[in-house]
Amino acid sequence: MIKWILLSNLRRMAAEVPMRTLADLDFGRVLERVAHHTRTVPGEALARRAALYRDADRVRREIAATSQMRALLDGGNVPPFGGLSDVRPILDHAAKHGVLEPEDLLRVADTLRGVWLLRRFLQSRAEDSPLLSALGECLPDMDGVHDQLYDAFDERGVLADDASDELKSLRGKRRSLHERIRKRIRSMLNERGVEEHLMDTYYTVREDRYVLPVRSGEKAQVDGIIHGSSNSGATLFIEPAELVSVNNELKLCEQAVAREEHRILAELTRLVGEHRGEVEEALDAVAEIDVLYGRARLADELQAHAPQINEKGDVHLAAARNPLLVLRGVPVVANDIDLGGPLQMLVVTGPNAGGKTVTLSTLGLCALMARAGMHIPAGPDSTLPAFTQVLTLMGDNQDLQADLSTFTGHLERLQTVLDAVTEGALVLLDELAVGTAPGQGAALAIAVLESLADRGAVGAVTTHYERLKTLSLEDQRFSNAAVALNKKTSEPDYRLRMGMPGSSSGLEVALKVGLDKRIVDRASEIFGDPDQNMERVLRRLDEEREALAAERAQAETLTAELQRQNDELAARKRQMEEQAEALVRAERAEALNELDAAREVVRQVVRDLQRDPDAKAVQKRRKKLSEVEARLRGEADGKQDDGRPALLSADEAVVGAKVFIEAFNRDGTITAVKGNKAEVAVGSIRTKVRVADLRRAKEAPQVKRAPKRQSISVGEKERPVRSTDNTCDVRGMRLDEAVEKVERFLDNAMLLNRSAGYILHGHGTGRLKAGLRERFKASPYVSRFEVAHAEQGGDAVTLVWLK
Repeated sequence: MIKWILLSNLRRMAAEVPMRTLADLDFGRVLERVAHHTRTVPGEALARRAALYRDADRVRREIAATSQMRALLDGGNVPPFGGLSDVRPILDHAAKHGVLEPEDLLRVADTLRGVWLLRRFLQSRAEDSPLLSALGECLPDMDGVHDQLYDAFDERGVLADDASDELKSLRGKRRSLHERIRKRIRSMLNERGVEEHLMDTYYTVREDRYVLPVRSGEKAQVDGIIHGSSNSGATLFIEPAELVSVNNELKLCEQAVAREEHRILAELTRLVGEHRGEVEEALDAVAEIDVLYGRARLADELQAHAPQINEKGDVHLAAARNPLLVLRGVPVVANDIDLGGPLQMLVVTGPNAGGKTVTLSTLGLCALMARAGMHIPAGPDSTLPAFTQVLTLMGDNQDLQADLSTFTGHLERLQTVLDAVTEGALVLLDELAVGTAPGQGAALAIAVLESLADRGAVGAVTTHYERLKTLSLEDQRFSNAAVALNKKTSEPDYRLRMGMPGSSSGLEVALKVGLDKRIVDRASEIFGDPDQNMERVLRRLDEEREALAAERAQAETLTAELQRQNDELAARKRQMEEQAEALVRAERAEALNELDAAREVVRQVVRDLQRDPDAKAVQKRRKKLSEVEARLRGEADGKQDDGRPALLSADEAVVGAKVFIEAFNRDGTITAVKGNKAEVAVGSIRTKVRVADLRRAKEAPQVKRAPKRQSISVGEKERPVRSTDNTCDVRGMRLDEAVEKVERFLDNAMLLNRSAGYILHGHGTGRLKAGLRERFKASPYVSRFEVAHAEQGGDAVTLVWLK
């Protein structure tokens, strides 16, 4: 069974990520969105402080658990979180020997029942969701506890009479006393000596004692104890003297009931306190399950996919989108981001506000989300490692309080990153080494990047330094990536181009935002001859890249058109082949129909001969048979009526035979025969054709027929070797069915001019064999019959000789 490590151990496994990194990447907003989707207070709290695992196997398991939860939700199976609440404050009160109120005890009971329902839900899905089922096993089984709590209360949330025998007895006595007092005081309302002194004919309860409303001026007329008056003072509430004793008894009974109820509540509180550890363990597991639910809901919201976690340190984010922009509802351009092998650092260049920092953010957030067990907003084939560290250097670092300039603050934070970096770390640096002279800043930036690469870190840096754009030409550990402006609109297109340096386009951006054109023109003059600076080179490269992209698009269009034409030709070829096959099938069907008609003529002649053995009639019918035979031979040996060659017989379908292929309207040569199909060479083309559809070649010598099967001599006649062609299998049939099949077989054998045939009837009970042999004695087809030779089947087969 898969065991799940609960919250108490999770935090020890979580790798430390600097708070500055979480702030730079605004990862808290991602966690807040997971918390938004959770269903319980413990789950919401846990989501906001989610662990970031560094062990690759643990990361894979968390991602897989998110996938299983997402699959449940996709199938309409939502885990039950009803009734679950954070009862830790109630548990704290119970642990301090306080007596819990009924509503608190019932909240605990509801939570424990919710735990039971959630546990049962997950356990029932062990086959499809083993990780979730294992987490469900961590939910303790406390069915007995919530049953005891529920049993102690009625549907109103009040302690039930049968919560204890003593409570049941005391409450019964209290009801009896109430009934006695009400019965007596109701009778007093109707007594002449009392009624005339009352303000009204009713009774009430004051200070838990039954009293009558007596006019204040007539209090002396009603013997009893005054328990108050109305606001006006006109009415006094007097407990009649004769009720004092029974009211006292009721008061004592009420106190006894209260003591017993308190005792029961204290006992139930002790029960809850004894299971405090299990309840807290259950709440921890519920929180974990709820966080998985929140992750799955966030994955759906982001249209995210589960990343693959690799050990090699490779990064491939396919069509990655920045999750924060997606959550804000901003249209996001998806980009591929790749690192791996010798490539350790991306140098991202391009104009301001063009998406360079978004690239760093996307890479960093995807790394953190994966380590938190989340799906990432990238394609399903995306992969990345479980980075040991995620370190960032982003934003303005000026600190006036500490008398630090932007550059000084930047360097102090940079040193913090360098001190912390280890092999396998992800490092994201935004505008590295800015705030000083460009030459010195670029040199410092290159030295820092080389140091990070030497230590085995991977990552990305944004920069405007021209010197960094050529770094990939000197060191294969570095590669360029660029975002650029749309040439037509001068707006950033936010597309990341791997392997290409980008132009800063500062002067174009200045014009776009409305800076005085004269100032921009003057800046261009000061900047120098465009042909002599890196910006001009980069622009040229960009223009050439766009030209190549246009040519590639044109080539792809031409390729698509060629493919379309090829598809059309292939479709036309298939159509012609299908039409040819249909034509062949029709011709074959016509030939078979003619053959059936000829067979029927033969049958009729045979029947006539049996009925009329006259010599002249016999001669006449023999002539008719000869005419039919001649016509059939003419069709087999020559051309058909429509001028097409005759169909090839099975005996003629041998390798080397010349045949006619209607689909090509040309002769060809059989190169192979396999089963009912033949391979035919037509010029340089080889095609497969059914043997039944082959025709004799138009201008080729006749192929010799295949030799007849070997026969066994039996005196004046030769016994044929038994084969499937000359055997009729009637085993298991009724006699009438077998006779009909045998007659068709013999009829066909005579038409094919065969001398004999085998009837396979088996042994069985012997009835079928005897019945058939009896019929053979009178059959117009059979001249004689005999038991087949032992190697041909013996007495289970009858050899029939035809007339």
